[in-house]
Amino acid sequence: MKSIIVCMCVMLSVLMAPTYVVAEAPAVKATITQRGLSYFMNAGVTVLEESLQNFPIPEINGTVPVIGFNYQYWITNTQLSKLSLLNDQLLINATDDGLDVILPSVAMEVTTDWKYREVAWPHISSSGSAAVTVNKSSVTLSLVLGETNGRISIASYKVTIVLGELNIRLHGGASWFLQIFEDIFNKKIKEEVQKAILEQASLQIANKLEPLLSTIPVIVPIDALFEIHYELVAPVKMTSDYLTIPDKGEFFAIDNQTEAPYTPGSLPDIVPSYENNMLQIIVDQYTFESLCLSIYNSKVLEKLIVDSDLPASAPLRLNTTYFQDLIPPLYTAYPDMMMELYAYASRAPSFSISESGATVKAEADIAFIVLPSNQTAFVLNVVFALSALADVKGTNLTGTLTYDSASLSILSTNIGTFDVSALDDILVSALQLGVIPEANSKLSTGFALPSVDGLSFVNATVVNYEGYLLVSTDASISSL
Repeated sequence: MKSIIVCMCVMLSVLMAPTYVVAEAPAVKATITQRGLSYFMNAGVTVLEESLQNFPIPEINGTVPVIGFNYQYWITNTQLSKLSLLNDQLLINATDDGLDVILPSVAMEVTTDWKYREVAWPHISSSGSAAVTVNKSSVTLSLVLGETNGRISIASYKVTIVLGELNIRLHGGASWFLQIFEDIFNKKIKEEVQKAILEQASLQIANKLEPLLSTIPVIVPIDALFEIHYELVAPVKMTSDYLTIPDKGEFFAIDNQTEAPYTPGSLPDIVPSYENNMLQIIVDQYTFESLCLSIYNSKVLEKLIVDSDLPASAPLRLNTTYFQDLIPPLYTAYPDMMMELYAYASRAPSFSISESGATVKAEADIAFIVLPSNQTAFVLNVVFALSALADVKGTNLTGTLTYDSASLSILSTNIGTFDVSALDDILVSALQLGVIPEANSKLSTGFALPSVDGLSFVNATVVNYEGYLLVSTDASISSL
């Protein structure tokens, strides 16, 4: 029974984030659909059936009177040999401080060996085996949820098991023994079965469920500079059809935990057109905006480019001679002089999602500095837009950027005015051959979506909506 108790809890812990402190709008919502809940239960039943062979039921013995004679009996080698759901129905009822998970229709089969012997002479005895089917049983797990070290935990729990109708198939022995055996089973074997199940449930909640909950991500490092936070920011929402977990879903620079000055949109709990999938993870564009802000605040978008940074095959060098035809005033003012470029983001990039796709817009300034005097010849302003395509690799959300458009203008100049259009092709080449490939190499790894150890996404799909994207997927879990 231990595995089914764990599995009844897995659907609560899969994708779950830590307990909330102050309710706020979530930027990520993770929803387990009814099909997902059914999957985790059926997986638990399969695991349970494989483990029943070692399920311990103590020996039962005693003495009973039969028509004026006393008989000793022994019931040994009792095992729960089979357990199955009579249907896939699973009920989840919300309570004031937790929830009840109910399997309303469970069938069990118990096998056992029996022996009886008359106490007095002539010591009539017999032995045999029995298979007992117990139908219309139910299992209820009542959980009170708490918080430990920023993660959801089990504050208390109660397991209720009701064993239902009996169908006894007795092999060997006299017919009168059937009634005695049924009475013994009802009174004593049922009690021992329930006791053993409850003991195993307590052990497995402590040994399996709590460690599983501890794998729920609270803060997920992206690299040495950035991390994403998945703490629970509002109560878990439970209905008869799905369970939704609202997560913070915000990026931070590790050395700068300033909150983004944005507000997530109003996210749906579930997208009906994809409710046949087991899991839905809805990510607001706020999450990506917070990433853009964190990158900007960390000064990563600043770079000093010197001539040695350019590949040897580059047709253009950072010497004013190479700009003689492109920007004549530059060569006139600084003939045959080396330069360096200081590029920096002038504001945080923006990120938007619509049904037609996702777009990153960025703005940067590029200072052309003449060496060795370190004089700034001019500063260009660059505004460019990139398309963003999201995908799923493992349980990570990944991305790919492609070039859309770019424009150049003079921000300031110490060499007079000039036509910047001559630099358009160079700008586009720099974006397509340098900036975008470098960004895509990092985005190919992506970042982990909320999950637990052992969970895999199966046939994940990413769909863009107005203001958010949806990751809809089936799942499998191996940590049971």
